[in-house]
Amino acid sequence: MRKIRRHSTAFLISLKNLALTPHFLLLSVIGNGLVFLFAAFFYHVEHGVNPLVDERMDAIWWAFTTVTTVGFGDIVPITFLGRLIGIALMLMGTSLFACYVALISEAFLAMELEKGKQEDQKRKRV
Repeated sequence: MRKIRRHSTAFLISLKNLALTPHFLLLSVIGNGLVFLFAAFFYHVEHGVNPLVDERMDAIWWAFTTVTTVGFGDIVPITFLGRLIGIALMLMGTSLFACYVALISEAFLAMELEKGKQEDQKRKRV
């Protein structure tokens, strides 16, 4: 039980440290900013043409479900430009996901390397 608690604590500390790194923060700010920008473009293109896009929040909802690749399908672009915006957002979503996975993997590898260094130092002392 202690081992699980120790690993859980190390995991949470690692995630907290990751969330405060400049790379993670920059990726989050730029990524979310682009989602809102794409939502604005989508609203401009689809509002008045698409009966499912009544307000800006509909466009924001669509953009976030699209970028996360959840795509509920409750709002679907009907214009050619709206579909192009959707394709670009889908590609951006998979790219952002890959970047987040790389950052998280790097944080876990750094944690394991640190653990390995500590074990080596213990062996040298003995």
